Amino acid sequence: FKLGYGAALSMVLLVILVALSLVQLRLLRQPEGVD
Repeated sequence: FKLGYGAALSMVLLVILVALSLVQLRLLRQPEGVD
């Protein structure tokens, strides 16, 4: 069960990292209100 929980946690972290990367790319492409 620990291995399964760890794998699920890793997947969630991976998804979050990918989402953050996509958000950063969008912000860089459309700089609004940025210095």
